[in-house]
Amino acid sequence: MKKLMGEAGPVDPQVGYVDGYAIAERLLEGVLFRIEPSEDGSTLVCTGTPGFDRYMDKFSADQKAEWYKQAAERALTDECQNETCTEDLYWEEVD
Repeated sequence: MKKLMGEAGPVDPQVGYVDGYAIAERLLEGVLFRIEPSEDGSTLVCTGTPGFDRYMDKFSADQKAEWYKQAAERALTDECQNETCTEDLYWEEVD
């Protein structure tokens, strides 16, 4: 798989979870957005909010799409390029 490129350079392909607090503060606090490499490995994408479907159902498709986009972008920022970013991004190793 290709190396993912963020602001700080290559990122090892992994799966991560962005806490929604970084996106919409209290409205999405504790909601985890699953982030993983796209199928071609060229970028990170948000693939959902595991376990939070019922809560997220009250929001429009446009709102969710924008938040998914913001979550993926958050994972590619300088401060979240490595495992030291623990405030709102949690990495999970993928074999």
